Amino acid sequence: MFLIKINAIKDNLTANEKKIVEYLVNNSNDSKVMTSTQIAEKINVSQPSVIRLSKKLGYSSFREMIADLPNETDELEDQRLHDSESDEETLLKISTQMSDIIDSTRDVNKLKDIQNCVDALKNAHTVILFGVESSNLFAHYMANQLTKLGIICLISENYHTTIMQIENADDHSVCFLFSESGETEEIIRVASLSKSKGLKTIALTRNIKNSLYSYADIVLKTVTFDTVTRFNVTTMRTSMLYIIDVIYLLILKSDFNKYNQYIGHLEDLTHFKR
Repeated sequence: MFLIKINAIKDNLTANEKKIVEYLVNNSNDSKVMTSTQIAEKINVSQPSVIRLSKKLGYSSFREMIADLPNETDELEDQRLHDSESDEETLLKISTQMSDIIDSTRDVNKLKDIQNCVDALKNAHTVILFGVESSNLFAHYMANQLTKLGIICLISENYHTTIMQIENADDHSVCFLFSESGETEEIIRVASLSKSKGLKTIALTRNIKNSLYSYADIVLKTVTFDTVTRFNVTTMRTSMLYIIDVIYLLILKSDFNKYNQYIGHLEDLTHFKR
């Protein structure tokens, strides 16, 4: 998991943190019997820098991080897909990688941010959802999940339509934006308008600070890096789907009887009688 965690935040590492990571990866056997002070002295960085790195990676302590180091290179190699392996071995590797992605996504998101998102969606008169190109698929999935819970959603692939929806929204509306990069021109314009209108704005974007962060009241983070396969399968979709399903289930869990009635009523309305 150590390298998985590093890959998730590698673009957010400081120069000193990169030095620490390089030393730990290249000297894992030595590192596991060293103190944080000894590692810091070995590479000429401060001891607090070593501790901060462990916290940044989601570990509860320096020792927990060090315990995650042994045989990391072997584990990494074992996860590579080979055309000579059995389908059963491939499925196991993919399952392991997806589990690591979900664990990393959980680690980089604060529970309070997820809870604030849940509260905002539950109290919204209307939820306006928007994403560009492939990100819009996740916006549609989220809209479908929220609609089942009786939450009114507006969604469109058309940027101009979304702009008009925000322009006509009331103060109790929520704008939920999906963007892997957080830099797409249309997303930034929609986010800017949402903020200027005073709408609660939620962003689901990668765990690397980008332009979208400055417009959002709540930022939910995905881990975006290539999984350790020869096919370079993106992790973004697994990460996004995990966050969406967590939000849906937490809303459902907050008042199961109420939301289960909405789901049942919707099923009755949409059921085709023969």
